[in-house]
Amino acid sequence: MSDRPPCRLSIYFASEKPRAVILRRGPTRNVCMIEWNTKTDTFKDGQWVKHRVYEEKCDLSTDSKHFAYFGFSDHQSHGQMTGGFAAVSEVPYFTALAILVEGSTWGHGGRFVDRHHVLCPYLHNDGVPPLPAPLRWVWHPNAFGVARDQAPPSRDVRPTHFVLSSGKAASIQPAALKRFLEAWPPVPKAPVLPKWCTVEDGCLYRIGPKGRRILLKDFNAMEFEAIEAPYSGVVI
Repeated sequence: MSDRPPCRLSIYFASEKPRAVILRRGPTRNVCMIEWNTKTDTFKDGQWVKHRVYEEKCDLSTDSKHFAYFGFSDHQSHGQMTGGFAAVSEVPYFTALAILVEGSTWGHGGRFVDRHHVLCPYLHNDGVPPLPAPLRWVWHPNAFGVARDQAPPSRDVRPTHFVLSSGKAASIQPAALKRFLEAWPPVPKAPVLPKWCTVEDGCLYRIGPKGRRILLKDFNAMEFEAIEAPYSGVVI
């Protein structure tokens, strides 16, 4: 019997598909992304990283295809120390389609307004790398802060629209915008599990009839494995 403490599981559910992403952490800097089909209760193990991922600063796109996360790494990338960074990747991989290096851990990470638009906390800064189509960064000064020469508006005032990096208004469906703003403001918070599932000691359970717990998978035995993403991107 292993004396290693149980791993930690954080789960993010897609609003449009029966899919979820599980972040399996343990030890602290060993994190694996796992795709969960919540209809068939099947799992696809994805990529591991060896750096800190802040679970409360992550988000899954509404169609479950992309993941936004905030991490901290003391590894070198492009010849410089990365520190804190926000990134967007394809599920179930961490390899970044775009990465925003902040340096500190004060950042919020990205939030998906819908399946294609990612709310970016730094869009007012110069040099924000573009996302591959059809993904797009959007921004609003009331979401995460404003440029140094602007006065921040009250955070409890909800925006009526978001803008692209070009400054033009983003084309977001009213229903998607309404759903996103129901949880306004988009500040970091731990993911909440629905009532039909629970986690305990590194195990995932589905809640059956009369509250009976049905074990879906024990993630404790998983070990770090070097896995490459099937697409090009930035590896941290």
